Amino acid sequence: MPAERPLRLDDRSAFARVLTRVSDATEVLGGRLLHWAPVWLALLLLAQLAVGGLRPALAETRRLDAAERNVAGFEFELAEDTRVLDAHRRCLVDPIYRERVRKSLREAGKTPLRLTTGS
Repeated sequence: MPAERPLRLDDRSAFARVLTRVSDATEVLGGRLLHWAPVWLALLLLAQLAVGGLRPALAETRRLDAAERNVAGFEFELAEDTRVLDAHRRCLVDPIYRERVRKSLREAGKTPLRLTTGS
């Protein structure tokens, strides 16, 4: 029977030593990651807010501001048109004004009266 080698606990193969070093490095890295977890989690949250929340919200704000300016300009034009039409309505309803227009149409050489908005 061949002589058996005694089993030594500190006798490791090269692969086992490398594997042990890798597992030790992984353990150290994991410990460091857990130690700094509050910092990188906060940074991750801020990045998510910036990309997924803040940037689209700011774009929507700019879009709504532009739409508000368009609506305000359109409202101003409508108010001006309403003012002019209201002045014309008042002129056409006024019997004295209608009589003056009628007389101006009868007189030769005189420029006929027209609807004016007046201030």
